[in-house]
Amino acid sequence: MSATVALARCTSYDPGRVQQAMERVLDLAGGIAAWARPGDRVLLKPNVLLAAPPERAVCTHPEVLRAAIRALRAFGCRPVVAEQPGIGALQSARRALEVSGILGVCREEGVDCRLFREKGFSPVPLPAGKQVREVMLPRELQEADHVVSLAKVKSHMQAAYTGAIKNFYGAIPFRQRKQIHALAKYVRFSEGIVDVFQAVRPRFGILDGILGMEGRGPSAGKPRLLGLLMASTDLVALDRIALAAVGWDGLRVRHVEDAAARGLGIADVRRIRVAGERLDDVRVPFALPPTAFRNPPRFLLDTLYNLWSIKPLVIREKCTACSTCVAACPAGAIRLDDAPRAVIDYDRCIECFCCHELCPSDAVTEKQSSLKAVLSRLRRAIRPLPSDADRS
Repeated sequence: MSATVALARCTSYDPGRVQQAMERVLDLAGGIAAWARPGDRVLLKPNVLLAAPPERAVCTHPEVLRAAIRALRAFGCRPVVAEQPGIGALQSARRALEVSGILGVCREEGVDCRLFREKGFSPVPLPAGKQVREVMLPRELQEADHVVSLAKVKSHMQAAYTGAIKNFYGAIPFRQRKQIHALAKYVRFSEGIVDVFQAVRPRFGILDGILGMEGRGPSAGKPRLLGLLMASTDLVALDRIALAAVGWDGLRVRHVEDAAARGLGIADVRRIRVAGERLDDVRVPFALPPTAFRNPPRFLLDTLYNLWSIKPLVIREKCTACSTCVAACPAGAIRLDDAPRAVIDYDRCIECFCCHELCPSDAVTEKQSSLKAVLSRLRRAIRPLPSDADRS
């Protein structure tokens, strides 16, 4: 058994170029006819984390969404767009769709753009789940004939990387997101991500890798030109090749590994066929997030995670006391003081970085322990990332 991941070079968001690249990756990935029929209702799930304009590379770019809508419609499908931005307030969620450009494209293309909460949620039993045995999924998603992940290539402070698989973490209700974030530990949190992905079972994945994000992702990192659109019917393989494209071949991303171990896709690059561009011709090294560690020995993995302490830190001069972090914190570790400014109770903080992820003012950064900083410097000095051959 093997998988195919399609790559098409695209170095700008010019609508014509994006449309051409979209049609190319869809064709190289086997065509829409391989997984859908004319008349099918296809739900496109972009990544709209918060109210950030397209140039910040926080959200799926609206022109990528437009190209996907037009390709599906040309085939005869009925596309619909739905998302649940990370900020809990309804007004803020709608503003995120507006500022990101997603809502504007949907209006121009005559496609419904909805918040998942509009139709509500219903439970999906997941007896084989490792951390979650019942996933609350949007009825909008469950009623679609097919679900497509339309994600962004980004680094992630807690999960190391976010792409096609983790995109569906944004489909579940806010309370369950907080419960999974509260698992805190890297391995358990990653397993929770895969539980959600396993419940959704998307049919196709498209990655916006034209402008990705490196460093302190998924919201406060730096935009980085990768110049790729990517697509596959195997979302695990899609994420695995995306990791290779940003130079993270040796980085152990647990949710990708766990999804492959559960039989939800292929992560072995020897069994993945790359169609279109040659992978070696399109690699662009991305900076890792400060919390990511580079493939330590397996028996040290959990120990190292515990030792490398890193906590969120409020930049008081940038804090606007909007209370987003207070509402988002699954541990109830944040309050507003008399100033008013956000204050973190580190005795209760579980280091999930929800506050960092969702702060609309970029007022939350990381506070490293001395041990973490020393280990990070030593780690960079010892050796580069190992190859897949080294790991086998």
